[in-house]
Amino acid sequence: PMKPRLRIGYMSSDFGGHTVGSLIRNILRIHNRNRVSVVGIGMMKGDGTEWNLEMERSTDEWLSIHGMGDHAAAFAVDALEVHILVDLNGHSKGARVGVLLRRPAPVIISYLGYPSTSGDMSDSIVTDRWASPPETHALYTEKLLYLPHSYFVNDHRQLYPRPFVHTPKREEHGLPVDVTLFGNFGQLYKV
Repeated sequence: PMKPRLRIGYMSSDFGGHTVGSLIRNILRIHNRNRVSVVGIGMMKGDGTEWNLEMERSTDEWLSIHGMGDHAAAFAVDALEVHILVDLNGHSKGARVGVLLRRPAPVIISYLGYPSTSGDMSDSIVTDRWASPPETHALYTEKLLYLPHSYFVNDHRQLYPRPFVHTPKREEHGLPVDVTLFGNFGQLYKV
Protein backbone atom coordinates (compact mmCIF):
# COMPACT_ATOMS: atom_id res chain seq x y z
CA PRO A 1 0.00 0.00 0.00
CA MET A 2 1.14 3.53 -0.79
CA LYS A 3 1.98 5.73 2.15
CA PRO A 4 0.18 9.06 2.29
CA ARG A 5 2.38 11.98 1.31
CA LEU A 6 3.59 14.44 3.92
CA ARG A 7 1.72 17.73 3.42
CA ILE A 8 3.87 20.82 3.97
CA GLY A 9 2.28 24.25 3.77
CA TYR A 10 4.38 27.35 3.14
CA MET A 11 2.67 30.56 4.27
CA SER A 12 3.98 33.97 3.27
CA SER A 13 3.06 37.49 2.26
CA ASP A 14 6.21 37.54 0.14
CA PHE A 15 5.51 35.05 -2.68
CA GLY A 16 6.59 37.27 -5.53
CA GLY A 17 9.08 40.06 -6.12
CA HIS A 18 10.48 40.07 -2.59
CA THR A 19 13.73 38.71 -1.15
CA VAL A 20 11.93 35.84 0.63
CA GLY A 21 10.10 34.96 -2.60
CA SER A 22 13.37 35.01 -4.48
CA LEU A 23 15.07 32.76 -1.95
CA ILE A 24 12.25 30.26 -1.41
CA ARG A 25 11.18 29.73 -5.01
CA ASN A 26 13.44 26.77 -5.72
CA ILE A 27 12.61 25.04 -2.43
CA LEU A 28 8.98 24.84 -3.51
CA ARG A 29 10.02 22.97 -6.66
CA ILE A 30 12.63 20.53 -5.35
CA HIS A 31 10.54 18.55 -2.86
CA ASN A 32 10.20 14.88 -3.81
CA ARG A 33 6.60 14.91 -5.00
CA ASN A 34 6.30 11.15 -4.43
CA ARG A 35 6.74 11.80 -0.72
CA VAL A 36 5.68 15.41 -0.18
CA SER A 37 2.69 17.49 -1.22
CA VAL A 38 3.51 21.21 -1.26
CA VAL A 39 0.78 23.68 -0.38
CA GLY A 40 1.24 27.42 -0.87
CA ILE A 41 -0.68 29.84 1.32
CA GLY A 42 -0.45 33.38 0.02
CA MET A 43 -1.23 36.17 2.45
CA MET A 44 -0.84 38.90 -0.14
CA LYS A 45 -2.97 40.03 -3.01
CA GLY A 46 -1.64 38.24 -6.09
CA ASP A 47 0.17 40.82 -8.18
CA GLY A 48 0.09 38.86 -11.45
CA THR A 49 3.86 39.08 -11.88
CA GLU A 50 5.70 36.12 -13.34
CA TRP A 51 7.38 35.50 -9.98
CA ASN A 52 4.04 35.41 -8.18
CA LEU A 53 2.51 33.09 -10.77
CA GLU A 54 5.59 30.85 -10.66
CA MET A 55 5.16 30.46 -6.90
CA GLU A 56 1.59 29.28 -7.43
CA ARG A 57 2.63 26.86 -10.20
CA SER A 58 5.39 25.44 -7.99
CA THR A 59 2.88 24.10 -5.47
CA ASP A 60 0.44 21.21 -5.62
CA GLU A 61 -2.28 23.36 -4.07
CA TRP A 62 -2.63 27.10 -3.59
CA LEU A 63 -4.77 29.04 -1.15
CA SER A 64 -5.00 32.81 -0.95
CA ILE A 65 -6.02 34.10 2.47
CA HIS A 66 -5.67 37.72 1.39
CA GLY A 67 -8.69 39.68 2.52
CA MET A 68 -9.83 37.03 5.02
CA GLY A 69 -10.04 37.79 8.71
CA ASP A 70 -7.75 35.81 11.00
CA HIS A 71 -10.50 33.46 12.18
CA ALA A 72 -11.68 32.60 8.64
CA ALA A 73 -8.10 32.32 7.38
CA ALA A 74 -7.15 29.93 10.20
CA PHE A 75 -10.16 27.72 9.37
CA ALA A 76 -9.23 27.76 5.68
CA VAL A 77 -5.64 26.78 6.44
CA ASP A 78 -6.83 24.08 8.87
CA ALA A 79 -9.08 22.67 6.14
CA LEU A 80 -5.99 22.07 3.97
CA GLU A 81 -4.93 19.42 6.51
CA VAL A 82 -1.22 20.18 6.23
CA HIS A 83 1.01 18.23 8.60
CA ILE A 84 3.63 20.97 8.86
CA LEU A 85 3.01 24.68 8.34
CA VAL A 86 6.12 26.73 7.56
CA ASP A 87 5.68 30.42 8.41
CA LEU A 88 7.97 32.52 6.23
CA ASN A 89 7.07 35.87 7.84
CA GLY A 90 7.48 35.73 11.62
CA HIS A 91 6.92 39.25 12.92
CA SER A 92 7.82 40.98 9.65
CA LYS A 93 5.61 43.13 7.41
CA GLY A 94 2.49 41.29 6.26
CA ALA A 95 2.59 38.70 9.05
CA ARG A 96 -0.63 37.01 10.15
CA VAL A 97 0.04 36.41 13.84
CA GLY A 98 -3.67 35.96 14.54
CA VAL A 99 -3.82 33.04 12.10
CA LEU A 100 -0.81 31.25 13.58
CA LEU A 101 -1.94 31.70 17.19
CA ARG A 102 -5.09 29.74 16.28
CA ARG A 103 -2.83 26.72 15.54
CA PRO A 104 -4.15 25.75 12.07
CA ALA A 105 -1.64 22.87 11.76
CA PRO A 106 -0.26 20.23 14.13
CA VAL A 107 3.31 21.52 13.68
CA ILE A 108 4.27 25.12 12.92
CA ILE A 109 7.84 26.02 11.97
CA SER A 110 9.30 29.50 11.51
CA TYR A 111 11.76 29.91 8.69
CA LEU A 112 13.64 32.47 6.64
CA GLY A 113 11.69 35.73 6.86
CA TYR A 114 12.31 36.50 10.53
CA PRO A 115 15.44 34.95 12.07
CA SER A 116 14.44 35.38 15.70
CA THR A 117 11.95 33.98 18.16
CA SER A 118 8.30 34.19 17.19
CA GLY A 119 7.09 34.05 20.76
CA ASP A 120 4.42 31.38 21.00
CA MET A 121 3.52 31.28 17.30
CA SER A 122 5.64 28.30 16.29
CA ASP A 123 7.03 25.07 17.66
CA SER A 124 10.44 25.27 15.99
CA ILE A 125 12.62 27.68 14.07
CA VAL A 126 14.99 26.66 11.26
CA THR A 127 18.21 28.53 11.92
CA ASP A 128 21.98 28.24 12.09
CA ARG A 129 24.66 28.82 14.70
CA TRP A 130 25.32 32.35 13.43
CA ALA A 131 21.73 33.62 13.54
CA SER A 132 20.92 31.78 16.79
CA PRO A 133 24.09 30.97 18.75
CA PRO A 134 23.53 27.89 20.96
CA GLU A 135 24.20 29.91 24.11
CA THR A 136 21.10 32.03 23.32
CA HIS A 137 18.66 29.09 23.23
CA ALA A 138 17.00 30.26 26.48
CA LEU A 139 15.82 33.39 24.65
CA TYR A 140 13.70 31.29 22.26
CA THR A 141 10.31 29.75 22.93
CA GLU A 142 10.82 27.43 19.94
CA LYS A 143 13.02 24.40 19.52
CA LEU A 144 16.04 25.45 17.44
CA LEU A 145 16.52 23.32 14.32
CA TYR A 146 20.09 23.98 13.20
CA LEU A 147 21.15 23.65 9.59
CA PRO A 148 24.85 22.75 9.29
CA HIS A 149 26.12 25.84 7.50
CA SER A 150 23.50 28.53 6.96
CA TYR A 151 19.72 28.72 7.25
CA PHE A 152 19.79 31.18 4.37
CA VAL A 153 18.90 29.52 1.07
CA ASN A 154 19.84 30.94 -2.29
CA ASP A 155 18.49 30.48 -5.79
CA HIS A 156 21.35 32.28 -7.54
CA ARG A 157 21.86 29.66 -10.25
CA GLN A 158 18.53 30.44 -11.84
CA LEU A 159 18.98 34.18 -11.57
CA TYR A 160 22.60 34.19 -12.72
CA PRO A 161 23.42 31.12 -14.83
CA ARG A 162 27.04 29.99 -14.93
CA PRO A 163 29.40 30.72 -16.48
CA PHE A 164 29.05 34.50 -16.46
CA VAL A 165 29.37 35.96 -19.93
CA HIS A 166 31.22 38.89 -18.40
CA THR A 167 32.53 39.28 -14.87
CA PRO A 168 32.28 42.95 -13.93
CA LYS A 169 35.46 44.70 -12.81
CA ARG A 170 35.56 47.46 -10.21
CA GLU A 171 37.35 49.83 -12.58
CA GLU A 172 34.43 49.67 -15.02
CA HIS A 173 32.26 51.29 -12.38
CA GLY A 174 34.74 53.79 -11.01
CA LEU A 175 35.32 51.81 -7.81
CA PRO A 176 38.74 51.61 -6.14
CA VAL A 177 40.47 48.24 -6.46
CA ASP A 178 42.63 48.39 -3.33
CA VAL A 179 40.03 48.85 -0.57
CA THR A 180 37.30 46.77 1.04
CA LEU A 181 33.87 47.79 -0.20
CA PHE A 182 30.67 47.27 1.75
CA GLY A 183 27.34 47.12 0.00
CA ASN A 184 23.72 47.17 1.09
CA PHE A 185 21.30 45.29 -1.09
CA GLY A 186 18.39 46.01 1.24
CA GLN A 187 16.29 49.09 1.73
CA LEU A 188 18.13 52.20 2.92
CA TYR A 189 16.26 52.37 6.23
CA LYS A 190 17.83 49.02 7.20
CA VAL A 191 21.36 50.48 7.17
